[in-house]
Amino acid sequence: MQSIPILFLTARGQKQDEENARAAGADGFITKPFSPRRIMETVSSMLG
Repeated sequence: MQSIPILFLTARGQKQDEENARAAGADGFITKPFSPRRIMETVSSMLG
């Protein structure tokens, strides 16, 4: 069974926010402001 990567896109940028996201199952975490390019690069790296 394949896993589906979970990427959090958020305005909440504190260290605790990222830790909470990862504890909830996030594979990636990007805070605002972010560009479409950064999202694509992150997704590409997550998919291998």
